[in-house]
Amino acid sequence: MSTETMTLLKRNLSATFICEQGKPPVIMPGRLTPDLLFDFENGAYSYFSFKDIKVKKEVSKVAGGLQDGRIQTWYRLNRVAVDAVGFPAFMVHVRKSWLEPGWEQNVKLVILASHQGTTPISDWIMLLKSTNALLNGHVCKLSDKDLRNHIQSHIHPNTMTAATTAKLHLIVSYEKYKCSLKVIDDAQVRADGLLRSAVKQMMSQPTSICRAAITHFNSASSTSSLQYCCQSFCHSCP
Repeated sequence: MSTETMTLLKRNLSATFICEQGKPPVIMPGRLTPDLLFDFENGAYSYFSFKDIKVKKEVSKVAGGLQDGRIQTWYRLNRVAVDAVGFPAFMVHVRKSWLEPGWEQNVKLVILASHQGTTPISDWIMLLKSTNALLNGHVCKLSDKDLRNHIQSHIHPNTMTAATTAKLHLIVSYEKYKCSLKVIDDAQVRADGLLRSAVKQMMSQPTSICRAAITHFNSASSTSSLQYCCQSFCHSCP
């Protein structure tokens, strides 16, 4: 069973991560990426806990799971010293030596370039958080304040308008802000769904009925969204 973390990064297809309960995690030979090593690290800690492995033996129990030939050669030649410094230091060295230079900044830029789009707000925020977790221990990691500012400025335009009208920007607590934003976004999605359903039913109806529907749903969504939906599904509308 593979337990891969969902992030904003494109999934690497050149290497395979394998993790089964009670067994050491494995990354098959291929290009190493931050998310693959994050999955490996999580799988290793789960394995240590499941098997109650002592700290001094942690590295030796999982190092073989990184099947890249370069890592195996390095580990075999430096095994005593690597085992002695422990698993956290082992992972620091692996990231520093075998990930592409500047990977931390690249991950940060992926986060900062992301927009909600049509993704439900809770799913998008989860992707932001899991991607940001790849930067644990690095200066590039975004703070909660940074993430909040990014979310506030990159949500869907309709949700942004509704959130500003509801004065969500005045909420101090980050957790309360996210919960309130989800309520706003869910309501916006429901309104859009109702509108699209109604417009589909009007596709064969006269233009006058289509215009009446715009008036009827004006309280549920923005005028621009209504006109967009109407033009998409009913070509007789202006």
